[in-house]
Amino acid sequence: MQTLNKLNTVDNTHEDSNSQLIQSFVGKNYLYYNNKWNILKNKKNLISINWVALFFGPIWFAYRKMYLYLFSFYGSIIMIDIILSTFFKFNFPLRLILYYIF
Repeated sequence: MQTLNKLNTVDNTHEDSNSQLIQSFVGKNYLYYNNKWNILKNKKNLISINWVALFFGPIWFAYRKMYLYLFSFYGSIIMIDIILSTFFKFNFPLRLILYYIF
């Protein structure tokens, strides 16, 4: 019985340290996200999706100030376009898609 109490104490200490690490990482919006995570824990279906990010990814990246992801997204499209047009003579109008999105 004493061993079980020690394990529970270690488990609670581990959860508290994880909670503190997550709180320091998330910052001032920790209570909001902690509430959302608790709702997800209680649901049977753990899958959640952000529909705006799915359909308007680059615009959402810019709105959320995720510039590294935004430039990585467009950089990968440009690199794919260059590779397809140079090596495979495949002229898919990816540039038009870029101009349409911006």
